[in-house]
Amino acid sequence: LMRNVFKNVYGIETETLINENADYTAIKDAVERLAADVKGKEVYVYYSGHGFPKNDAPAIVPYNIPRSFRQEYLISLPWIVEEFKKGGARRVVVLVD
Repeated sequence: LMRNVFKNVYGIETETLINENADYTAIKDAVERLAADVKGKEVYVYYSGHGFPKNDAPAIVPYNIPRSFRQEYLISLPWIVEEFKKGGARRVVVLVD
């Protein structure tokens, strides 16, 4: 898993959300909570899953998105980057597959 690469190769602690733990609320909460403690740090976000555009920007599809697939349940990658920048991150790297 990618978290093992971050931890074992680079010595970077990770927070991992997988399957039912990667729902809309959990992802938003994790980003907001972690962004509060990134001043001067490099931040790496790795996402493996489905994506879909939201307002012409790339977005991730949380685990629990309703079948109606309404855009308000998508989480835009620019929002994630901006949250970490507002928290003072020195650099934000987003990796998706």
